[in-house]
Amino acid sequence: MMKKVKVIFVLATVALLNTQCKKEETTPVTVDPLVLRMTTTLDLAYDNSTQTDPICFLDLDSAHVFSVSNAQAHAAEIDLVYVLRNTNANDPMFISMGNFDGQVGYPISSWDKTTLGINQFTAFNHITIDPASSQLTSTAFASITKLSQLKGYVGSGPSTSDFEQIDPSHIGNMYAFRTQQGKVGAFRVIDCQNGSSGFAQLEIIIQQ
Repeated sequence: MMKKVKVIFVLATVALLNTQCKKEETTPVTVDPLVLRMTTTLDLAYDNSTQTDPICFLDLDSAHVFSVSNAQAHAAEIDLVYVLRNTNANDPMFISMGNFDGQVGYPISSWDKTTLGINQFTAFNHITIDPASSQLTSTAFASITKLSQLKGYVGSGPSTSDFEQIDPSHIGNMYAFRTQQGKVGAFRVIDCQNGSSGFAQLEIIIQQ
């Protein structure tokens, strides 16, 4: 009688172990993260005779903007600056901060570097930015909620250009970007103005 009880106990233990093993073999669930959607406005750094402290620096990850006076303390967060390239009044640009640390790229004036305090930065984030694919329409842009949707339009992000001209003729245009940390995103130019009161208002979508 004792032997039968032992056999039954052993069989029950084996059955329990088999059940536990089967539970651990479940297929992992694939998560499609939500994207961040934010709006922000930054100044065009135009003329230091009419502007005292333009808010011309942008962190694409958070949509936070920084003025010239506090940008140096946040250099590691800043991705781009909105400024006149070579102080040409008809050439307002979004320029990757990576352009300012010696990387071969679009020429940057010494006015941009010194007047805006960029020559004092200790970190320079390299971003890439290009006009988005024509498939990224306004309707499509507004409908994006998941990372898979965003990547469906921008892929792994642009890989070459690190500056874009942004002026009032670009209102409504969309651009794809990739940050130095590898995050992909896109933004739409909601509104824009050139001149000493220049600005750009953006809607940004970026992976979390």
